[in-house]
Amino acid sequence: MKRKHIVLSVTVGVILISGIVALLWGGYRFARHIDEKLENSQSAVGGRMGLEILHCFNEKDSEGLKEMFCDLIKNTHDLDSEIEEAFAVIDKPIISYRPFQIGGEEYRREGVITKSWISADIQNVKISEEERYDVVFSANLVTGKGDVFIGVDRIAIYDDNDNLICTIGANVL
Repeated sequence: MKRKHIVLSVTVGVILISGIVALLWGGYRFARHIDEKLENSQSAVGGRMGLEILHCFNEKDSEGLKEMFCDLIKNTHDLDSEIEEAFAVIDKPIISYRPFQIGGEEYRREGVITKSWISADIQNVKISEEERYDVVFSANLVTGKGDVFIGVDRIAIYDDNDNLICTIGANVL
């Protein structure tokens, strides 16, 4: 009787431990999968792009800003003069800004992403007590129409009254 009780207890213990290990391993794999999806989500990509754009404005890094644009815009716009005009508007270091508002769309065909784009609004970019702007940008992540469209296609700067002050690039899709 004691022997059956011991065997039953060991069996139940092994099953419980196996179940716990399986749950933990599955949870770990699931969490890694979610982390990878979030890292490459439109919000994460838009956030990284927005921070890079603000960095380029702070450092007056026109080459870094140009590199973010898609090839179509690079080949059809005078980015040097458009960026110079934007740098003349945001002409001081950025003091603060509000959290980004990022949106976008993604289209799939048979489970494959065929088009993905984002648009982000960096509100209340403050360069002095009196000067605040909104910086809005859009970018294509996947187009299905070739790599020439991949990247930022437009950055626009608006004043406090939502009046467009200047634009770098243009919407391409």
